[in-house]
Amino acid sequence: VVPKFATYGEVCPSWSDITDGRSGVIFCLCGMGTTRILRALRIRRRLQLIEDEVKRFIGDMVLRIIIMILFNAALMQYLEAESQPYTFDTWAYYMLVTVATVGYGDITPRTTLGRFAAMAMISFAIITVPKLTNELIEKMNQQSVYSRAHYHPKGRNSQHVLICGDLNSTSLREFFSELFHEDHDIRNLHAVVLQPEPPSYEIMSILKDPQFSLSVTFLEGDPLHEKDLARAMASEAKAIFIMTNKFSTNPDEEDAKTILQQFTIQKYLRLRSNTTNTSAATATKKDEATNSLFCLQLIRPENKRHLVTSNESSDSMSHVVICLNEIKMGVIAKATVYPGANTLIMNLLSSFSDEDADDEESQAMKNINGHGIETLDDDEHSDWVGEYRRGCDWEIYMTELSKEFEGKNFCVLSELLYQNYDIVLFALEVEDLKNEKSERRMLLNPAEFVIPSKNDYKIQAFVLAKNKAQSDLTFSKDSPSGTYSLGGKSTRFSQISLLATMASGIANSVPLINNRSRMISSHAAVSPGNEDGEDGDGKGRGTLAWQELLKKYDGQKSAQSLQEELQKIEDKYLKENFYIRDSLCELQDAIIKSSVMEELRFVDNHIIIIGKGLSNLYDLIRPLRSRHLGVLKHIVIVYPKDFPLSVWQRISLFESIWIIRGSALEEADIRRAGIFKAKQVVVLADPSDSQRNDHQAYAARPGSKKGVDALVDADAIFCYQCVRKMNEQAHVVVEIVLHTNVGYLDPESRLNSGDIDYKFTPEFASGALFSTSLLDTLVCQAFYNTKVIEVVNKLIGSVDNREEFERKQKRGGRGSRGNGGQAGGVKGSPPTPGSSQKRLEGSMVSSSLYQISIPEGLESRTYGALFQLLCKRKQIPLGLLRGTFPHTNTGPKANRMPYVFTNPPKDTELFTCDKVFILSPEPIRLKQNKKDDLKEMHDYETRRKSKLKIADDTIQIVRQLREDVQMFGERQECIEVQLQNMSEDLEKKLENMLGTVREMNALNHSYQNSNNNVHNSPDMTKHRNSIDGFNGNKNAKFGSSSFIGAPPVGLNRARSLSPSVPGGRKSLNTTSSFDDADR
Repeated sequence: VVPKFATYGEVCPSWSDITDGRSGVIFCLCGMGTTRILRALRIRRRLQLIEDEVKRFIGDMVLRIIIMILFNAALMQYLEAESQPYTFDTWAYYMLVTVATVGYGDITPRTTLGRFAAMAMISFAIITVPKLTNELIEKMNQQSVYSRAHYHPKGRNSQHVLICGDLNSTSLREFFSELFHEDHDIRNLHAVVLQPEPPSYEIMSILKDPQFSLSVTFLEGDPLHEKDLARAMASEAKAIFIMTNKFSTNPDEEDAKTILQQFTIQKYLRLRSNTTNTSAATATKKDEATNSLFCLQLIRPENKRHLVTSNESSDSMSHVVICLNEIKMGVIAKATVYPGANTLIMNLLSSFSDEDADDEESQAMKNINGHGIETLDDDEHSDWVGEYRRGCDWEIYMTELSKEFEGKNFCVLSELLYQNYDIVLFALEVEDLKNEKSERRMLLNPAEFVIPSKNDYKIQAFVLAKNKAQSDLTFSKDSPSGTYSLGGKSTRFSQISLLATMASGIANSVPLINNRSRMISSHAAVSPGNEDGEDGDGKGRGTLAWQELLKKYDGQKSAQSLQEELQKIEDKYLKENFYIRDSLCELQDAIIKSSVMEELRFVDNHIIIIGKGLSNLYDLIRPLRSRHLGVLKHIVIVYPKDFPLSVWQRISLFESIWIIRGSALEEADIRRAGIFKAKQVVVLADPSDSQRNDHQAYAARPGSKKGVDALVDADAIFCYQCVRKMNEQAHVVVEIVLHTNVGYLDPESRLNSGDIDYKFTPEFASGALFSTSLLDTLVCQAFYNTKVIEVVNKLIGSVDNREEFERKQKRGGRGSRGNGGQAGGVKGSPPTPGSSQKRLEGSMVSSSLYQISIPEGLESRTYGALFQLLCKRKQIPLGLLRGTFPHTNTGPKANRMPYVFTNPPKDTELFTCDKVFILSPEPIRLKQNKKDDLKEMHDYETRRKSKLKIADDTIQIVRQLREDVQMFGERQECIEVQLQNMSEDLEKKLENMLGTVREMNALNHSYQNSNNNVHNSPDMTKHRNSIDGFNGNKNAKFGSSSFIGAPPVGLNRARSLSPSVPGGRKSLNTTSSFDDADR
């Protein structure tokens, strides 16, 4: 750039005034002053701070084009100053029109230099602008629009949640339907999905759906990178959902990925909270950031210890861990023992619209019965679909109890709330406020529990209600209200609360954070300590490093002792509450070679488990082996391959488990499993990744997606139909991966069409169906109510009281220690209480979920009378299972299959085929166990083992005999070989002897010929005549024998030996070796 002093004091000449070299130099120097605008290119240094490569290039491209236009506008103004004295903005307009190739023609250069400059500028623009555009398009193609997007809050009160992890096996549509459901009183809630891959077909359909398009934002990025977490504003998220692949063949590896993501996000949130300023405005934001709720999905419950170990005591972030296998198998096991329990639990965890909503779906199902036959009844709830839908409106809510309820018995209070408000109080969470070391205890139907004072205890109630407004039990005594009698005392309730039962939209004005703070107030996190080792009150200041190290070592040592103690408690708990073998059983002893009918003739009403994925089989068998069930049912597992040894090592400690190798699609193998005598059949989904990969590969094809979806559940569907065809009386529970395949279970039913939700199908309503997509809705429920996971674990838990067992064992263990303290941070029990406190703690006994028949005398009564009777028995009913009459196979509501009716109205009529779901503190056995039956079963198993041992010994003897016979045959073959060799040697020797005999015969012939010649010669004739007289005298004296012409002695001996060889395998016929002359 030419400085100003170079032309200071000089007048810039025009092009026509240039007469010498000096004026030409001044003209050029004045024209070069326009290059000062090129200094703006230094802004490109600042563009390097932009992380997004596309945005950085766009900024650089825009800066170049602007500078090019401004520079050429200044140059044209200078060159055309005499002929066209336009302003700078006019020439800038001219350059923009020229670069854009519009060329209106209103302004044109007139001077020669101006025209040359315009030509150069146009040439430069034609080359530069398309080049920059192509580079921009190339960079945009390399990165998707989702990888460059950022989340920006929409409004001042906007809140968002972050969803990451593996979403391939997640039913996102049901997840978002539950997350944004109107029953949760949500306002301004947004969901941010962070995934390392581009959006799948399902996510794209959700993003284009008007129901979710304004509430869901998709970002392509890795949650392990801080840059992507900053794009999603993870530090300000109210909750962070980390999903997992529920069908992974390697659950430990999948859980490790989930925990690693949790570590990374948690570390990022800590760093963000530490870098926040200490001002008042940022302090509030810091608290919100550090109080983010983590909702994690883990497959195996054993991997939870890795997550708990990593959480420091100073961490204030709340964690809700959902163990999928534990919950899924627990629900299936509960449904196996009590039909319909899975439908009851899952409907309580899913949000449905109010029954009065006049939508198309309710109109379509209004007058349709179980087999698609239209009815003529106009009542919406007269058929089974109406009753079932009416029961689906009830959900689990947590609320505080009013002071007016202090001193009331739990069962009495639950009955009065049901009779007056139609809500069911079924659980409490109790915390002693006076004892800092007390534990929060979740109690299902503490029947003898009396509501204590709110000054001493913090009580959170769990109720069944239709919406948040109806579940509110914080009644005010001072507000105007009606008067109702509770236990003989007059209690006043708020009129607003009564009206809220009928009006469901009153609470919509309450912000989400207030709802959540009240719903999860009992789950408040501990405030973090400072990095300097001091607590919030300043204690711990000046602590030395070696003291901190010693404390850390003691904590690790106590944690190890805690793990050992918990393991001992677990072993003792299993021995006392489950049917456990005295010694482990070998896998070969449990395999049924032929069939159940032949080898286990006494087996009846047993359970058949069919499936290919058995990695989580332990969680399914364990609740089925509880001693409190009162009956030990045999379990037959049908597996198409060799049973995995790792799975058998975990389940071999339970009694009466048998294995059959066979395919569930073959009727012969199903017969071998004893299908005709089976009481329950469980069909598990196939978790193999091969079908999952096919589903993901073709998911982007709308035309083929439906067919690929059907293949995922093909084996389970065919197996279900096969079992139903062979034994209609057996209760079948089938696990379905994709809920869109539910219609294939009963293709003849019109109710299974794609336009109707699968939750309203007869299979789901009867408890014969479990969909894994329901586990995703459970995560949303945990966001609004963190205690719902604990409630579910209590409902699906075994019928024994494990919590009380562990508490007693821990108390006994602490009593044995000298310090009477707590190990590993386990909270101790309260100090020795008074008599009233002892009675209060003695009444803290949790209940379990059971299913009973209608008590005698109530078959034709109403549900309200049943509720009153059961409350007197210290039992809380939750709903009905509408059955079918055995002689007609049809229910009272024209239903062909049973269905669940959750929390029916008080005037609901009862029938003999109905059953009741109750919460009872006392175990209700399915069948009284007889010691003789168990003894007979053990004796039979002992006899079976002895027979198997005898059979094994016989097989060993037969194998030994076969080995001896084989050895004898080998020896005989050796002897035969030796004899054959001896025969061959003897044959060779005889051949040699015969050769010698032939030579002797030849010599004999030659000798005879020579004798004949001599005998016929004249001399010999003359000599013979001379001795004839002598021969005649000799013959008369010695006989007529003569030696001449007789065979040799050796030849006769050889001939006597030639017919056969003693001891040989074959005769040696040597007669053919002699010619006629020899014979």
